[in-house]
Amino acid sequence: MKKFESYGDGIPGLDLSDLTGWLIVIEGTDGVGRTTHVARLREHLERMGYAVAETGLSRSDLAARGLRRAKDGNTFGVNAFNLFYATDFADRLERQIIPALRPGFVMLTDRYIYSLIARAIVRGAERDWIKDVYSFSLKPDAVFYLRIDVEDLVPRTLEQGGFDYWESGMDLPMGEDLYDSFINYQRRVIQELDTLAGEYGFQT
Repeated sequence: MKKFESYGDGIPGLDLSDLTGWLIVIEGTDGVGRTTHVARLREHLERMGYAVAETGLSRSDLAARGLRRAKDGNTFGVNAFNLFYATDFADRLERQIIPALRPGFVMLTDRYIYSLIARAIVRGAERDWIKDVYSFSLKPDAVFYLRIDVEDLVPRTLEQGGFDYWESGMDLPMGEDLYDSFINYQRRVIQELDTLAGEYGFQT
């Protein structure tokens, strides 16, 4: 019988043997093509007859609106940034991911805890602490990591509307201007994702 595991103690009162679906994660930095791949994978799985649901960062009913407002103001402190995203993830896990896994859906998620861990570490979070923050999360059935070098990411980002304040690490900042900060921030995020790929066994 299929059975999920958590990275730590898990969610109190949740019987993991009740979860019969599949949890598939598409990981990678901004602009790498995750959303496109999620859409194509969903279409493929539905043609094969699977019931499919999907989620992604900043899509929780509890936290998404406040998260967007806070980011619009560019006023986040580092810990607030990390914990706001953790709240968004916890709400989606409880209200979107687990309810889909119970009746056997394939749950596709456009990024998971790994991007959140990588970005937190780049912003100065202690590695063991931020991993412990997300220790209640479920281990996915598969993580597909779409890897790109930052030099190839720049033209894709420009085609999609230009550099974003947060995805350029300008809250830190990591360069004298938006471009330099983007290069340095994204390079470090990719390095952290590469490390996590080895630790967690991503398919790259």
